Amino acid sequence: AKHHGFKCTVLFAINKKTGEIDPNAGDNIPGLEALEKADLMILALRFRNLPDEQMKHFVDYVESGRPLIGLRTSTHAFNIDKKGASSYKKYSWNNGDKEYEKGFGRQVLGETWVAHHGSHGKQATRGIPAEGMKDHPILRGCEDIFGPTDVYTITKLTGDSKPLVMGQVLEG
Repeated sequence: AKHHGFKCTVLFAINKKTGEIDPNAGDNIPGLEALEKADLMILALRFRNLPDEQMKHFVDYVESGRPLIGLRTSTHAFNIDKKGASSYKKYSWNNGDKEYEKGFGRQVLGETWVAHHGSHGKQATRGIPAEGMKDHPILRGCEDIFGPTDVYTITKLTGDSKPLVMGQVLEG
């Protein structure tokens, strides 16, 4: 941020009881009001069940049309409690309503979580630029892409979604 002259705000899940950063605390990401002035949102979320007052900031940002980048598990960023009174249930990864089927992942990122391709927890991933995407500006400088986890299955992409990198399952 200092080198390029921009402001970067990083938010973490916080355990409500201890006040400590806790990636397993799925119900609390304080500071989402920073999205009101954000030019870009980068997500790395999984199965969050945020309270309405926090979800509102997220939804307002998404509906504003400003850019966002969703990484890996963000296809299933939300798992809103169906029994609760949340106004944002449609954002759940498994939403069955036809007007917002499969929630945020499918409707905004192009697909929700479907399955693990290969053997979950026992394989790794090699990232290969999708056809025609090798020279895409986002991939500049990305030559050897490796992930110590398996690949997600995609059944279809919706809207104008375009994959930049495809995952190849690796043994080990």
